[in-house]
Amino acid sequence: MQHDDRIDYDQALTVTSLAKGANISGIHPHAQFFYELKCTKRMIQRLSTYVHVNGKEGFDNKPSTWKYVPPEGSAATCPQY
Repeated sequence: MQHDDRIDYDQALTVTSLAKGANISGIHPHAQFFYELKCTKRMIQRLSTYVHVNGKEGFDNKPSTWKYVPPEGSAATCPQY
């Protein structure tokens, strides 16, 4: 990715192609996490968690508490509209 964590057209196309390939290949994820972001307040909340380990599955759809995003890392940069 570019230094400012934004992706260009070619990178977006690559990510989309890989995601489409994963959808049709029969590969199953070991974990899925869904988040909600409040960019203006720099906060994040996990909405749900799914894990699949050693043939066992677990799911939690209870939202976490809102947490401030640390200034470092990819979650610290929200898209500019």
